[in-house]
Amino acid sequence: MDVPKEEQRGVLRFLAAESVSQKEISRRMTVVYGAHCLSLTTVKRWSKRFREGHGSYKVDSKLGPKPPYNPSDTIVQVDELV
Repeated sequence: MDVPKEEQRGVLRFLAAESVSQKEISRRMTVVYGAHCLSLTTVKRWSKRFREGHGSYKVDSKLGPKPPYNPSDTIVQVDELV
């Protein structure tokens, strides 16, 4: 049973909103999703995000540090070398 992570995060968001503990969320999700369940560490991380007010359960590709280079600039530099 391969379950999309977004679905599991939706369940996690719901249970976190009901103030269910992180360990209990992990336990309940493991019963349902088995080996394909998010790890306890991941449950803790996402639960914390939701409780801090980050409402989306989809991964924002803009999160994290920006790359130290601009891919367009790299292409121009390579073209100049050739």
